[in-house]
Order: sequence, then C-alpha cells, then structure tokens
Amino acid sequence: MDVFKNRPNAIMFCQELKKITIEIPIKRKDGLVFPPIPGNIYIGNLINDKVKGEKFFTSKDSLTILEQNSNPEKIEIDKSLSENINSTTFEIELEKRKNGKEYNFYNLSIPIFSLDRQKAFVELEHHCGSLCGSGKGIYLKKINGKWKIVETWRTWIS
Repeated sequence: MDVFKNRPNAIMFCQELKKITIEIPIKRKDGLVFPPIPGNIYIGNLINDKVKGEKFFTSKDSLTILEQNSNPEKIEIDKSLSENINSTTFEIELEKRKNGKEYNFYNLSIPIFSLDRQKAFVELEHHCGSLCGSGKGIYLKKINGKWKIVETWRTWIS
C-alpha cells in the first residue's frame, strides 16, 4: 500500500479502524440461511475457514470472537503511527463521494483476535470511485513476536 506522505500520488488511509460485526446465522423456516448483513461476518465462517489445510480459529476461540462484538464502532489509530501516513477519515471521503469529487483511500477493520491473541483476522478495503474498489480478508499469525500475513483473499470487487 502506497500511503506514505513522502511518496508522490500516495493513497489516503483512514485513521480509524472500522468494526466487523460477527453474526450467528439464523435459519429460515425452509432451512436456508440468510447471508450476513454486508460488512458483517458469520461466526461459522471464521471458525470453519482453513488456512494451509488447517482450521485457523478453533471452537475454543468462538466465545472470544463473539465477545469482540462489544468493540466500539471504530478505533482511531494513534497519532504517532499515523503521522507519516496520508490519513483521512471515512466521513471526509464519504462527503467527497456525495459531492461527486474524486476519492481514493484504504480502510482497515479492527482485528478479530483468537483466544490466545496469536491469530487475527482483518478486512482491508480500497475505495477508488463509484465503480472502483475491492476488499480483502487477511489472516495474520504472530510468529517470533511479529505479525505475519498467512493468507489473503478477495472478499469483494467493484
């Protein structure tokens, strides 16, 4: 991601992390399950996803994951971390969109952590116009004390 202030044409990065709401699926009378509300994720998707052939989160993580629904709607990135980044807010970029102005920014979710805090899931979105953008799901694992990306996949594209 090219979001650093000293780079020409750097993309903006939202200084607040957005919340992902974790839902428990509800079956309809006909046995089908409605898809989650856009921007939300089903607990079963997280618990059953496999990374490199193994379940990433386990059933032991399920209560911890659901408790993370109490996260605030957004968390602001510490100023010391964002001082070298072309930062913006989602509200500023939404206003640009409403007024027909160009916008190009990344938005990251609040991480969802495992019980042992050694695994995490985040979503990264890139918004670059009314029919331009994409989202990624990213699984991270703490290896030798540092967070490493272990799997990514596209969640949406426009």
